[in-house]
Amino acid sequence: MRYSNIFLATGILLIFFTATSCKNQKVSNSSNPPDMHNSQTSLDWGGVYTGTLPCADCEGIKTTLTLEQDGNFTQQWQYLGKSDDFFEMRGKFEWNENGNTITLVNEASTTEIPKKFMVGENFLQQLDLEGNKIEGDLEENYVLMKIPEKLTTYEWKLTELNGEPVPGNKQLNSMPKLSMSAGGRITGNASCNQFFGTYELKPANRIHFSGIGATKMYCPEMEVETQLFDALTKADSYIIKGDTLILTHARMAPLARFIALSADTGHLILKTETGNYERNQSVIMIPFSKLNSFYDERMALYLIQDNNKVPVPFQINTDPEKTLVFQTPVKTQPGTTLTWHLVPEMSKIQDVSMKVESDTKTYTLVKNGKKVLRYNAATVYPPEGSDEAYKRSGFIHPLYAPNGAVLTGIQPVDHMHHYGIMNPWTKTTFRGETVDFWNLKKMEGTVKHEEILNTQYGPVMAQIEAMHHHVAWPESTRQTLAMTERHIVRTFRQEEDRYLVEFEFHITPREAITLEEYRYGGFLFRGNEGWSTNTSSFVTSEGLNRDQADGERARWAIVTGETPQGQAGVLFMGHPDNFNHPEPLRVWPSDANNGVGNVFINFSPTRNTSWPLQPGQTYTLKYRALVFDGDLDTTTAETYWNDFANPVEVSVGS
Repeated sequence: MRYSNIFLATGILLIFFTATSCKNQKVSNSSNPPDMHNSQTSLDWGGVYTGTLPCADCEGIKTTLTLEQDGNFTQQWQYLGKSDDFFEMRGKFEWNENGNTITLVNEASTTEIPKKFMVGENFLQQLDLEGNKIEGDLEENYVLMKIPEKLTTYEWKLTELNGEPVPGNKQLNSMPKLSMSAGGRITGNASCNQFFGTYELKPANRIHFSGIGATKMYCPEMEVETQLFDALTKADSYIIKGDTLILTHARMAPLARFIALSADTGHLILKTETGNYERNQSVIMIPFSKLNSFYDERMALYLIQDNNKVPVPFQINTDPEKTLVFQTPVKTQPGTTLTWHLVPEMSKIQDVSMKVESDTKTYTLVKNGKKVLRYNAATVYPPEGSDEAYKRSGFIHPLYAPNGAVLTGIQPVDHMHHYGIMNPWTKTTFRGETVDFWNLKKMEGTVKHEEILNTQYGPVMAQIEAMHHHVAWPESTRQTLAMTERHIVRTFRQEEDRYLVEFEFHITPREAITLEEYRYGGFLFRGNEGWSTNTSSFVTSEGLNRDQADGERARWAIVTGETPQGQAGVLFMGHPDNFNHPEPLRVWPSDANNGVGNVFINFSPTRNTSWPLQPGQTYTLKYRALVFDGDLDTTTAETYWNDFANPVEVSVGS
């Protein structure tokens, strides 16, 4: 189909003949005495009017006329049976002195065509070229009916067919629904198949459905679908009562009854409590099991502020559990209750700002086109000439600052087993022997990427979930899978100069294994080679610097340094549910590596105690990182950690 803003000559003649040469029509003047209580002042005339007007040599002129409160109009029409083309005219409309008739004004059109309509309650009646009412046998056909706003604004869920509840005892594939557009189209789901067609409104709340078609799927339960199509075919009138749409035949018992899925019905009310903490784009994750079986095929989320509905980005994650994900506003004060409406209507703001880009070897999390981090699924080998035992997969590198700088380092010549961000264990006891899964050259153990379990992305967050294998005695006949690790990395929307990254490690031993007390092991970060004693700074939640923090506990730690693109850094946070929280740190002092002072940080839950793991159980460690440009003060760091440690409380109502 295509639209045109000009009249074809045939179209002009058709409208002219329709208005002036119809047989058996009587004409009368439409003027009335002046009255303050007229159509202009007393009726709710703004809206969309539709109908099929008579045509001299076609099946009818399907017409839609929209009147705006500011005096603008849009008229669209199609010559049925002649072409699929639509024509359009825009302009202003003017009221006559009596306030009962409008005239469409289009400065670009000089052709004498009908432009006058008498305005009645919920209808427009086309007048002839002189502004006279057309009467006679076809009088009713010159009427455009106003579409009730609810009819096209809401989506309608079927609740009753021929007096019986839906779904009743039927096991439906999906809930039957109906949508009606202002242009006269219908679409919907009949419980198994998608359907489509057209409708036309007539005076006295009459309606006519036609051209009903559907896809050709078969489902175990087809009775409801068959009855719905039969009801649409028979229906000739409609009633809207509040949030209910009823279709009837000859004003008899209802054929079908629907309920509006709207902002005023069928929605859920969510309330979030900030508690004692300031919140800054806090992450909210609500399992759908808590949303009262809310139907999510079409939905929107609004934040209610000062009685206004502010649309909010959200997304639905499906693995491992179907979950609604969204975020609170920037800098919400302590003691604040926020109200949200989850509404069954199509969201209009779902831009996919968070993405996962993949070439099967690497998976890159991206925010608004900027790379956040890269997960390496393929095995990365050491430089040529180095011991191949240093190869490794399943790690994060690079981690990027918002300014584009690379903040991680891998395979530094002083420690070639360092790979950006990773989670190995240095000293373990497995089958009665000591196994080191980090110092790769020993060939006692390694961590391998096994498979990508899922990737998810959308308007709020991007995520990869991978399976890692902790393998004892690799490259030997004794090679044994000691532990599996479900490795989840996700990033969220944040302010332009910040990234928020979350790490989860779900460890399941195949056999009994003890993560022995040792100063290294756990969540590791090796900074880029440009960071040294002279180009970086460090502080923990306890106010300790690099030379003080090693072996001490910390809830969080900030490392900041210089990059070619400017100052940048990372706030690392440990979760209170982690083993041995607050976790002791392994931090290289300022004179590490012969005084160079390269940056190395390790949250090490086994720094001062052993951790025995039993087969059949899963053990979880969770961390967050705020990646930022510039500097980060300790007060802001504390705010972010409090948000991580004390999530926003959420309640669900209706």
